[in-house]
Amino acid sequence: MAKTKYIKIFFIKAPPGTGYHAGVVHRVPEAKAKELVKAGYARATTPVLPTDLPHRDKLIAAGVETIDDLYAAKDLKELSADLDEAAEKEIAEFFYKKPKSRAKAKSRAKAKSKEEKK
Repeated sequence: MAKTKYIKIFFIKAPPGTGYHAGVVHRVPEAKAKELVKAGYARATTPVLPTDLPHRDKLIAAGVETIDDLYAAKDLKELSADLDEAAEKEIAEFFYKKPKSRAKAKSRAKAKSKEEKK
């Protein structure tokens, strides 16, 4: 027996005769999800921009509302004059930053090795 694949969809309106509600994300079997999206009751979910992303407001004002939109943008300067090279660098660093615990451990190790050298 094949394992049923589930996907998350956002309901725009409640389909009659179901327990799904408008304005809510539900995990639905893939075949049923495709049917509901095609009928206009739901849409696929997309990951939104993180709330702590640098220059998030400028990105949203430029029409970039999801991470997929951000990756699709080839050059942020074309989207908005407010997004210069420095902003682009900050956004890139946000997605590639080291976890804090690793960074702290590395800085402690550096400090310890400096003390040992003295």
